[in-house]
Amino acid sequence: GASLASMTTIRVSFCLNAGAKAGQPLATVVARDSATEALLQAASNKLRLKKKDAAAARLFVWSKDGRGGTELPRHGSAAALLRNDDLLAVSVGEAYSGPRPAQPAAAAADAAKRREAEASRRAEAAEARAKRAVGEAEASRSRQEAQIRTLSGQRSQQ
Repeated sequence: GASLASMTTIRVSFCLNAGAKAGQPLATVVARDSATEALLQAASNKLRLKKKDAAAARLFVWSKDGRGGTELPRHGSAAALLRNDDLLAVSVGEAYSGPRPAQPAAAAADAAKRREAEASRRAEAAEARAKRAVGEAEASRSRQEAQIRTLSGQRSQQ
């Protein structure tokens, strides 16, 4: 007999993965079969894909919940990857273009880069201030030396 898992239905929507309408649900199906091939067939019928596009088609979960970009296996069941009301991006061969889960490592690396850039900017500003201070001190010293020369010249003439 057929197992209960294969008898359950799942409702999914399809969207295009690329172009102006990417991510906008265009069709919804209630599928009895969660095999990727069956879902691809449903998608190509609903979205009227050309034969060659249907042959190259790939399905991705379009989601902001951490599953975004998960590709459904071409041969096999997608049941474990899917939830009711999932939006599936239909790609005609191109890579997934929808939302991806935030990578904590990448976010941390970005924050570290920003901190490093800020520290570097502060160090450069401090260095510039120090150079100005040194320049001002040298200018002041040379003015004092000039005054001393002027004074000592006046003394020697008296």
